[in-house]
Amino acid sequence: MTLKIAISGGGIAGLTAALTLSKFGHQVTVFEQAKSFEDIGAGIQLSPNANHVLKSLGLFDAVRAISFEPEVLQLANGKTGKNLSILPFKNLMQQRYGAPYLVAHRGDLQAVLLSAATANPLIQIQTGTLINRFNQSPDDIEIAREKFDFLIVADGIHSSLRAQIDPNAKVIADGQTAWRATVPASGNGQSAVSVFMNAKAHMVTYKM
Repeated sequence: MTLKIAISGGGIAGLTAALTLSKFGHQVTVFEQAKSFEDIGAGIQLSPNANHVLKSLGLFDAVRAISFEPEVLQLANGKTGKNLSILPFKNLMQQRYGAPYLVAHRGDLQAVLLSAATANPLIQIQTGTLINRFNQSPDDIEIAREKFDFLIVADGIHSSLRAQIDPNAKVIADGQTAWRATVPASGNGQSAVSVFMNAKAHMVTYKM
């Protein structure tokens, strides 16, 4: 049975959901509020289970080409920089889980997903379209005067649909802040994901 499915949000989650659903023959429309897709964000870590998903979508080789495979995970003291432990990521992940651990720029990953979705005849992408309301009946869901069998909400922490789905749902700030940045790489040292740990903060660095 072919279903007609709407997805609110064209980020990594929304595009991955669209590509996965299309594998089973379903028709998918992705509604993205931005007028165009931009190269935004910083680093993203792709664990072996994520790479198994990319393999199932036929996109692993494309992602592998824009990503970097660290040799080790380095745990260090955040104050002194002294190494506390080193784990052999490159060999361990592949042997134990059947897929590597990769790091990449978020924009590069999204570009791979977007290219595949754009080329897929079962997927339509509507940019510049903010979905902040839907009408639901026992038989279908109406969005932008079009009827669908299902709606997937993947529009992030500031979702415009959360309140309609659950009027009592609230985004609760946990008091934690994450800063992300990219800087030019220098040197030819050992490639590592480095975690500098401290009591009240930590920093993670890796090559992309």
